[in-house]
Amino acid sequence: MREALFSIWSDRLESARFLDLFAGSGAVGVEALSRGAAESVLVERSGRVLRDLAENCRFVDESVQWVRATLPERLTRDLLGGGLVDLVFADPPYAFQEWEELLVRLPPLLGENAAIAVEHSARQEVPQAVPGLRAHDRRAYGESVLTFYALEAAS
Repeated sequence: MREALFSIWSDRLESARFLDLFAGSGAVGVEALSRGAAESVLVERSGRVLRDLAENCRFVDESVQWVRATLPERLTRDLLGGGLVDLVFADPPYAFQEWEELLVRLPPLLGENAAIAVEHSARQEVPQAVPGLRAHDRRAYGESVLTFYALEAAS
């Protein structure tokens, strides 16, 4: 799945600010850096996971920012240090149901040509549109799906 994501985004990674929501091990955010992203912001709610992540990523400099937060409630621009992001990847826990609330919070965080990918079960429906965002692609990989979103053009 990760290989597919980075293949699809290969031309967008250079110098991007990458946001990894529900970061878990942080593998996706760190790989974004290794593929040319300028910065990765890793958001995870578990303090233990973040401590392990910081220890595992101690070789990475200030290009990684670790943020402890419960999502989607705490997802704001202030949480991310105020800057806009170019690429967002979200891989929430299997039972996650708050897709609409998560997606609605993203447009104010996004740069002009930002892209979003969410990973979810093939059995789970995600919104095709929320105010400011519209799904434009869906790729299935066995039981998992990547759904891609972009900012809706202002009318």
